[in-house]
Amino acid sequence: MSPDRNTILGCDFSGIVVALGTGLSQISSNGMKIGSHVAGFVQGGHFADRGAFAEYIKTPAELVWVVPEGVFSWEEAATMGCGRVFIIFGFRIISG
Repeated sequence: MSPDRNTILGCDFSGIVVALGTGLSQISSNGMKIGSHVAGFVQGGHFADRGAFAEYIKTPAELVWVVPEGVFSWEEAATMGCGRVFIIFGFRIISG
């Protein structure tokens, strides 16, 4: 089944926070604030208003992490989205 013509594809991303959702204060619990370099993932290809292959994206704060300054480039940070989560799940399964 192919995605709807209006869906946006892409999962992993890296970018700058330009706005916070209504459920977040000026600084979220993970230190994310407007202007932060962040990375994470979205469920691209499933919704008309979500997907990483876009100029602006929206995603739940739980799927975003603040990139430590000087640690990762934009490209390196973008590779840490889904892969990072699946690695964590794998360790949890292995450790019981």
